[in-house]
Amino acid sequence: MEKKTNGSLWDDTGVAMITVLGVIAVITVLAVASFSFAQQALLDSKRVEHETKAFRAAASGLDTEMATFTEANLDVYPKTGSTEDGTYEITLVTSLEDPRLGADEYRLVSTGTSSDGVVERVAQQFYYMNLWKMNFAGGGLSDSLVSGANSFTGSSNVIGPFYMRNDFSISASMYVAEGPLFVKDGDIDYGQGMVGLEDEPVDLFCDGNTTALEAAAAKTSPRVFLGAISRSVPQIEIPEITQANLEEWANLAINESVDNNMGSISRGFVTNKETDTGSPAVYTTMFESSGYPRTQADPTNLNYKFIGAVDNSIANSGEGTHGLTIDATTSFGFRGSTNTTNGVTSNDAGSSLVAYPVGLYADNVHDDFAWDSIQKILFVEGTVFIDGPLVLDLDVEYIGNGTLVANGPITVNGLLRPAGTAVQARAREWALGLVTPTTITFTKDTPLGGGVSPNETDVNVIRDTKPDVGGAFYAGESVTIPEKLFMSGSVITDRIAGGQNNLWLVTNPYLPGYLPESLPGAGGGLMMPGLWTRF
Repeated sequence: MEKKTNGSLWDDTGVAMITVLGVIAVITVLAVASFSFAQQALLDSKRVEHETKAFRAAASGLDTEMATFTEANLDVYPKTGSTEDGTYEITLVTSLEDPRLGADEYRLVSTGTSSDGVVERVAQQFYYMNLWKMNFAGGGLSDSLVSGANSFTGSSNVIGPFYMRNDFSISASMYVAEGPLFVKDGDIDYGQGMVGLEDEPVDLFCDGNTTALEAAAAKTSPRVFLGAISRSVPQIEIPEITQANLEEWANLAINESVDNNMGSISRGFVTNKETDTGSPAVYTTMFESSGYPRTQADPTNLNYKFIGAVDNSIANSGEGTHGLTIDATTSFGFRGSTNTTNGVTSNDAGSSLVAYPVGLYADNVHDDFAWDSIQKILFVEGTVFIDGPLVLDLDVEYIGNGTLVANGPITVNGLLRPAGTAVQARAREWALGLVTPTTITFTKDTPLGGGVSPNETDVNVIRDTKPDVGGAFYAGESVTIPEKLFMSGSVITDRIAGGQNNLWLVTNPYLPGYLPESLPGAGGGLMMPGLWTRF
């Protein structure tokens, strides 16, 4: 034992060993903890990696589906697919499954699964509307809906999806139904009109001031019923008619003049005997020996569906000079046998349009382009090309499913609607398209807007009413509408022009199902994304 200077005695034997053991214990604890942390981090890393892969698979599947979505394929869901990150399943939710979704509103849900079974889900809510299922006035950056007034007034009404630019005024006697309503770069001025119904609110997209409209919706006894409200309005531009489009439609009209088929072959092969030899010259002579001479709308070009130069050339866009006027003086073309009007009253003896010989063809077969100036019935199938202005100079009822493409302005000086009732026309899929790179002008006012009551709010009653004008109308520059008119179908243009209007703009939701050929933007839709979620 060692003697210390302070007189105390102590033994330090084994202190070093205790110290070493303590250090080892601490190191062991730290090592175990570090290993545990590392192992947990590794597990977390793997979990996050699998979650990330599942998320990427879900997101990738959703992106792919959004890029290819079309209303024509709603029955293909659920759909499955795979990526290098895993598999995914896409399901579709419509307003039938979720009443919170509005008309033309959908939700795609993508469920991604990684290789070890981790699941992630993402969803995208969006509007998808066929361009020809809406009325559209707003391609121009500064064009208003109605020049001078920037509004509809009086008893004007908008039924169905509607898109416009600039300010939109809802006056006291106006009715806006179904929607959605898109107002881009403008405010909504509200003045006691009706917007939607309690069980059918209107979804609203407006990037301007909607304070008065929303205040009206919040009243105890409201006349305004709004659904979803969004401050984001998509920038939509109408499809442009190019020179290549005009050439394509002109060639289509030429080919359909001699194909012995009634209209577009895509709608089915119905023989209408346009030529015996494949030469357009035979069209005018093939029945002369039987006493049934055939006449054309314009003899300049032998192809009866092409109104233009002898050599089939066409002018630059909007500059055509081979115009056509349809009036009460001259009929052209051949119509079918007795029942060609498919139930619409017809009198062969009183018709100025020569009929096919009885028994030669089946009922309801006619030339692709024919005009009966006495009964005022226009027969149109497929594509007719006019390399210049088109004037419809009187009231016209049409039979068939076709488009008149005019390389110049179009003027309609009378009523223009399908023969028979509105319900019959939908059942027969009769629709007329008017297309021009310039302007369409309607000039005829109608006292009662097709007979629709200004107080009518039942959209089924409204759509079953025979319109003043019905069809699918595209004008690259503008469409001018008179003060009073009931228009059924779709108007697609940069600007709907006019003064203080008292009119009905009523969409036909069935029209995309039997849309005539040669309409810009046909076959596609407008995708307007909304809420995106991960859950």
